[in-house]
Amino acid sequence: MTNLGGRLANVLIDSGASCSCTNIPLPLTNKTIQIKGIGDTLMIATQTQPIQLDLGAVVLEEPFWYLPDNSEGTVLGMDIMQKHGFVIHCFEKQIELRTSKTVKKSLPKNRANIMSISTTDPIQQMINKHNDIWATHEHDCGLIDYVVCLEGEPPPPQKQYRIKPEAESAVHEIVKQLEIRGIVRRCSSTTNSPCLPVPKSNGKWRLCIDYQRLNKVLPKATPIVANPSTLLSQISTNASWFTVLDIKNGFWSIKVRREDQWKLAFTMNQIQYTWERMPQGLHNSPAIFHRALEDALNPLTGTGNVIHYVDDILVATEGSFDDHLQLVDEVLLTLGKAGFKLNKEKA
Repeated sequence: MTNLGGRLANVLIDSGASCSCTNIPLPLTNKTIQIKGIGDTLMIATQTQPIQLDLGAVVLEEPFWYLPDNSEGTVLGMDIMQKHGFVIHCFEKQIELRTSKTVKKSLPKNRANIMSISTTDPIQQMINKHNDIWATHEHDCGLIDYVVCLEGEPPPPQKQYRIKPEAESAVHEIVKQLEIRGIVRRCSSTTNSPCLPVPKSNGKWRLCIDYQRLNKVLPKATPIVANPSTLLSQISTNASWFTVLDIKNGFWSIKVRREDQWKLAFTMNQIQYTWERMPQGLHNSPAIFHRALEDALNPLTGTGNVIHYVDDILVATEGSFDDHLQLVDEVLLTLGKAGFKLNKEKA
């Protein structure tokens, strides 16, 4: 039990909640917001006056959001926990925080014992645990310990096609961003492949390079990507838990050998660029990336619970939800150590 504004209350520590709420009637302000609850239900919450929250060694004074119909009671969410630097020690059953707003003690670091820690969203907990693996912007990509070599002599240089002004402007901005991130660089090459912007369904443009002639002279890698139906047949018919993961800009996570980069040259706005990372458009890119991902996931793919097709990963398990989360945790840990980035929106 915790003292909240002079009342005893059970406080739920919930790192999956973005704001701190209570169903205890307390002095209110005029400020209201909409809060999305369980099942995406929208509720109107009214902010309380700053309320003293007594955690034992530490007393905080913060406003909560009043939700009279909140079945969870009082929830301490990420708004207050982030502000005061909460660190939750699950096994020690302790909260550790740094704050200047202490009443009972003025130590620079205090601990408040708690009897239990509850979270209502284990999936959000998993996402937070592996926070570094999630891509943070459109051109974000990982970097793995893998280098691709491009054998063979490239064809003579090709002229750039005429492209629409709006497409040229869009892909020029993409190239600028990729140059900043070290994915492409400026170069002077004796070969050149034309840029071919492709419209996306969302109205934006995708940077594509027409490597048809280059592909004709590059030795073709042995295809190792299995047929999707063959892969799906490996899944147990009793599997009841499924997680899908998507590698963000997977091809770009593989370096191109420095002495081969000139073969990938293309021109944009009269400036010649080349790729430092493996681009789309090469006929070997899918097979090379599939092999690199297979090498990384190899310890986990033997059971049929983890399968992948190019940059898509499926985790399928029988048994309990906790068992499934444990395997997902292992997959995320393995991918993170290898250097991949994942697309949170597609997970």
